[in-house]
Amino acid sequence: MLEPSGISGVAKLNGREIRRSYLKPDLAYRVLSSWVRAVEKFTVPVVILMLLLAGGGAYVSIHGLGINTDLTDMISDDLAFHRRWKEYKEQFPDIDDTIMVLMALHDLKFEGDEDSARLEARVRGLGWVLSLQSKNGGWGSFDKDNTKSFLTKLPFADHNAMIDPPTADITSRTLECLAQLRIHQVR
Repeated sequence: MLEPSGISGVAKLNGREIRRSYLKPDLAYRVLSSWVRAVEKFTVPVVILMLLLAGGGAYVSIHGLGINTDLTDMISDDLAFHRRWKEYKEQFPDIDDTIMVLMALHDLKFEGDEDSARLEARVRGLGWVLSLQSKNGGWGSFDKDNTKSFLTKLPFADHNAMIDPPTADITSRTLECLAQLRIHQVR
């Protein structure tokens, strides 16, 4: 327990003397204690001021920063993030989409022979799906062997979205596609 010893400029802490020079509050302590005393004395005006500042910040962020809260615009295909997502998806499709397209193309009946461009697209899609088979034999949605659990610990990420381990549902659909295409052995 800290006990002031009066005029001597010494305090005692659990029987141990502490010189006054150690007891001087620093500038941060003095400013903070002054602020706390002012808040205690003028509680209602401080609360009103804080609410006005919070409301003003919300108003500026909604109107001044151009945040759009109209949900109909958020689903428009003309928005920049939709265009970027479509470009990304064209470059890096997921396996689900690819195997469904492969199975649909397999089921389509063409008059005459299948043209070389369509056949090349099927072969390229199948090659891409097979190239993403993980070491354990399964398939993930986007990546091959992306199972490093340390990636789930990154503070800025959507934790489990950082990894793409092989899953039973993706693997089973991929095997279904391979069976439908009558591919029995992959080397």
